[in-house]
This record gives sequence, C-alpha cells and structure tokens, in this order.
Amino acid sequence: MYLSVSKENRTTRVSLLRHPDFTKPHPEVHNSPIFPVIPSQEAVDDLSPSCHILLAYPPNPFSTMGFLLGKLNDEQRIRTLFFSHGLASLISITTDTELLQTIQTLLEGRIAAYEIWDVNNGVLASSEYSSPTPQATTLSYPSQTELLPVDIQALIHEYKSSIILALGRAAQFSPDHFRILLDLQREVYFLIEHLLFFLVEGAPRPTNLEIPAEALASILSDPARRLSYVQFNVDQLLQINSRLSYVITQMYSGIPPILEHECPVKNFSLLGIGSAARALIKIYQSVNMVFARHPIPRVLLDVFKDDYTPIPIFKNYAEYDVNKWRAFSTLLDTKLRLLTPSNDDLMFHQTYFSGQDGFRETTYGISAALQSLFVSCTPRWTLLTLTHEFLHAHVRGIIGTLLQEREPSILSTLTDLYHNYESISLNPTAINTQQRYGLILISVLSSMVACNKAAQSIRDKMPNKQAVPRLSANDMFFEFTSKLKPIHETIAHTLDFLYFYGSNSRFYTMLIWLTWSTLPEIQERLSEYILRTLLSLSVNEIGTLNERYDKAKATILDCFANMIDNAMCYNDTIIKQAIYLLKDDIQGSALKAEFTGLVRLADMAKYLLHSDDIHREVMSDTLLAQDANGNDYYDISESEFQDRDIASPISFIVDRAKRALNVEPTTDYDASLRNSCWELLVLASAKLPQ
Repeated sequence: MYLSVSKENRTTRVSLLRHPDFTKPHPEVHNSPIFPVIPSQEAVDDLSPSCHILLAYPPNPFSTMGFLLGKLNDEQRIRTLFFSHGLASLISITTDTELLQTIQTLLEGRIAAYEIWDVNNGVLASSEYSSPTPQATTLSYPSQTELLPVDIQALIHEYKSSIILALGRAAQFSPDHFRILLDLQREVYFLIEHLLFFLVEGAPRPTNLEIPAEALASILSDPARRLSYVQFNVDQLLQINSRLSYVITQMYSGIPPILEHECPVKNFSLLGIGSAARALIKIYQSVNMVFARHPIPRVLLDVFKDDYTPIPIFKNYAEYDVNKWRAFSTLLDTKLRLLTPSNDDLMFHQTYFSGQDGFRETTYGISAALQSLFVSCTPRWTLLTLTHEFLHAHVRGIIGTLLQEREPSILSTLTDLYHNYESISLNPTAINTQQRYGLILISVLSSMVACNKAAQSIRDKMPNKQAVPRLSANDMFFEFTSKLKPIHETIAHTLDFLYFYGSNSRFYTMLIWLTWSTLPEIQERLSEYILRTLLSLSVNEIGTLNERYDKAKATILDCFANMIDNAMCYNDTIIKQAIYLLKDDIQGSALKAEFTGLVRLADMAKYLLHSDDIHREVMSDTLLAQDANGNDYYDISESEFQDRDIASPISFIVDRAKRALNVEPTTDYDASLRNSCWELLVLASAKLPQ
C-alpha cells in the first residue's frame, strides 16, 4: 500500500493506493510505501469521508511500535498502525480523534517530532507539525583560509553550508550520525591546514603531516610534487562534499513539514528513506566503535616497534609451517588490552544507498547497493556485504602502517625492508615485531611472484623450467604496487569470514556467491573470486597445504551444487562456470599454484591480524538466544515488533540471512519490500553499547 499526495491547482489530495502508476510520473505526485503493522489483517484502504493521519518520528521505531502495540486493543492495532522507510516511520490513520490523542499521549518522550494531517473527503484540510529544535554547533576553521585560491574556497564554502545543515538535522533525528559528522569536521580542518601549508607562504606546518623533514623539503622545492599534494587534498574535499550531498538528501528528506522536503528516490518521494539510511549508520557505527576500542593499526605502529616476539618469517615458502604461527594467535589481543581507547581511532565514513556505486568503500564514504533498500531481506542483497567494505578501510590502515603506504616514504620503506629481508637469517632476533610483520609481507610477495609464474605456465601449457629471478629493491616496489589489490582483498576477505560470518564456511560461501552472481563484471575475473573464497575457507582447515586446498574446494563445490539444486540463483551461469574452473585439471592446478603463493597471507590474517575480542564484541547482544545446537538467534519473528531493541546489528543481519537461506526464493515483490523495511527499522533502532 502507498500513501500518495498529489497537487491539483491549489488543492492537495491524499489517498491510499494499492500500487501507484510509476509509468506516468508527475512532478506534483509523491508516493511512499507504508505497511500495516498486522500484516494478516485487512487495513484501511481509503481515507473517506474524513480521518487524521499522524506521522511520528521515533528514534527507536522497533521498540516504540512494540510499546504502542502493547497499549492498544486488537481493533486499534489492526486498523490504525503502519510503518514506513522514512524518518516518519510510525504512522497512524484513524477517524477517531480520541484514539489519536491517546496515541499522541503514549508517544510522549518517545518521538523526535511529529506531523498531523486532517483529511476531509481525500483533501488535506489542515496540518500541524512540531518545529525542529535548533541545535547550536560552533565549528572552527584554520585562520587564513580566505588566502586560498577562490576555487578551493568555493569547495570549503559548499562544505560549510552542508555540514551545518547536516549537524542541525542529525542532532534531532540521528545522534549517531551527529558524532560521525563531528569526526568528519576534524578531518576537514586538517585538510584545510594541509592546503594552506602547501599553497600559502608562511602557513604553519600541520600537526598531523607525517612526512620526515628531509623528504618534506624535497617536496616543497619541487613544484610538480607540491602540486600533487594540493590536488590530493582538493580531491578529498570533493569526495566529502559529494558524500554529504547524498547523505543529506537520503537521511533528512521527509522531515517536517513533509511536503517541503521531497526525497529524490522516486519510489519513496513522499516520506523519504531516513530510517533506512539510519540503519546503514547503525551498522557502520556498531562496527566502527568496536574496532576503535581495539585499534590494531595503533598496536602495529606504537606497540610492536618496541616488541621483539620471535614470530617466524619463513623466507622459503616451501618450509612454511602454519602451526608455528598458531602459538602467537593471542599476541595481538594481549597488546590491545593494554591500550586506552581514543576517538582518534574512529573512522568517519558517510553511509548511503547508491545505484551507481553499489557496495563500495572510498576514503570518506561507504555505499550500499540501491537494491538493498528494496530487498535487503534476500540473500543476494544482504547488508552484511557492508562489513567487507568497512574492512577495506581497516586493512588499508594496517598495510599503510606496516609499509608507510604514502609517497615518498613507501619506496624507502620497501627498500629498507627488502635489504633486511635479504640479510636476515632464518631466526632473526634483532628486528622488532612491526618490522617482522613487514618482512612477512615481503616474503609473501616473493612467493606470489614465484607461484603466479607457475600458474601462468600451467595455463599456457608450458613447462615451468625457468627459475624465478631474484628480485631487486625496484622489482619489489613494482611487484608490491601491482599486487596490492590481491594482498588487500585476501586479508579483507579472511577477516570478514572470521569476524562477521563466524568462520561458518557454508554460510559464508553461499551468501557471498549469491551476491557475486549478480555482478556482470565477475565473469572476467572469476578465478580471482574463487581464489579469495578458497583462501578464506582454508584458514578453517588443518593439514598440508594440498589437504587444506582440497577441503576448501570440496566445501565450495558442495555449496555450489546446493545453490543450483535449490534454484537459489535466478541465473546460475556464473556458478556453473566457477564449478568448471574448479574441476578442470589445468585451471584447477593453476588455482592451486596461486593459492600456494597467497595462503600465508590468509593465515597471517587469522593468526597475526585477527582479534578474538573484536569478534566477540561486534556480535555480542543480550537478546541473543541459543538453539539446541548452540547456534545464536533472535527470538523475533518476521514483521514482529517488540518493546525492546537489539544491540548488535551484525548479529541481527546474520540471523536474518541464515533464515533467508533456508527458505525458497520468492518473487513476491510486495512481501520482500515489507520484510526489508521491517528489518531496516530493527537495525535503525539498535541501541549500541557506548
């Protein structure tokens, strides 16, 4: 059912539609889907002759609706209450003025705002709404900003107007977003400081400029390199402004007065998608806060430089023994527990839905596929995919810390690591743990070069007789830059498997491949995706490398067969091609060679870069129950509202995804839209541990 508003001359008409005619869009017609809270009952289907429509803005729509249901009788529940994707997520349509007043009284202290429409014979006769509470936020900026070039000043002015608007609305409707915006403001302050330093004579050096004095002097004396730093920071400002524009239009469309705040997502143009957008913030913030309390990059940077734990490096990959790394699997958590949490460890991505970007992470943004707004309840478009995007930023921090992944220092760092790597014995003792982690990356890089060469020889059906040449420092730099993506992806996928999929091989394989099977570009890089899955699953297995490979391969093939037998993919072409690659002698042998070169990186992710404490905290929720097999689940039925809120968005998404995998795929669009909206409201209501 859709709540629809249309303007005809000076008359505003309000109606309920089963399905709007989207084939004939009109600029003066706005619709939003709304769903009766009791789905099995027949709800209001017209607004005649007159009625009241209450549009309420609860910060916690799930528990607020559950509370309200507990206070109303059966008839009132059935014919009165609806929910939506908007910030006005709780809707009451009633002809009973006394009931309207009762609901308003019950909602006191539970909503951030409201709007009431009086409708007479389908015409909006009058409306009232609560005025937003002004939020005074003082923001500071570096002095001398007015000395920057006018085009850069224009970007800063655009940012200033956007951030003030966003902060004012977030303060009332989304406190979690307010905190992220304040962190973003701090980053923008630093960006402006950097621009002033490189462009304005006499501007002070930024406190967070991590470039040694000698290297900095070289940059300042080279106009081309100096310009590259300016362009980098300008690009960051452009990214921030673009993401803020997305977020403001998605988060805060549909605020009072509703008819003055149209949503650009046409299917939701009346009430907007504010609660759905808040769900993304809750997912992101729940993960972000846990990782900030366990700042692995800070341990690598500040703690491991004074630590000399003798973790084996294994220069010769043929001598690699994963059992020797298992002994150090608690080292990271031991060091993490010694650190005091700091807000500096928080990240500050803006989250939003995007039809163009899909699931994607950039420096200042993480997007979810637009399809998830409609059908996040289906395995193909689960919001659990967001965790992988978050881990891209986390892994970038790890790699950047170990290799100082910033020009100009990365080349010198890699050169130093290369010379250390060439000179170390099999059991070096004079290097610290931070350097040791870097040397492990160098050793993996060396094995990747050798094994990729072997894999290519297999695919070319040529004997691999030529020995792999010894790499120089410059070769090492080239190989690192060319193989950075598979290094990042291997670590990110393995950590995703461990942290958020609970090391459940079948659940992980089926869910990610149902998602991947929707991507047209996967066909061109199918072996890469297979390899990532093999590597992630292999960390669960014991035995020789061949045995671990074979066990991971068998799990994948079994999952693929199940997906085909149960028609879980609307197009199983990708899955069948993947089965062929795994079973083909030549392609399978090439995959195994590549697996051999990268498996240490997956094991490094599990035993040296993974925190058991992070996994426990991100999944922790007192509302979780356990079934007879010891599996966690929420005792919350589909579309049910309760007077309590979850604490772990990730655990809830996992629970719903597991349930979705155990039911037949549906083509019922209306049911999927309803169930997805309900799930998004549960997530938007999550009460996160502080």
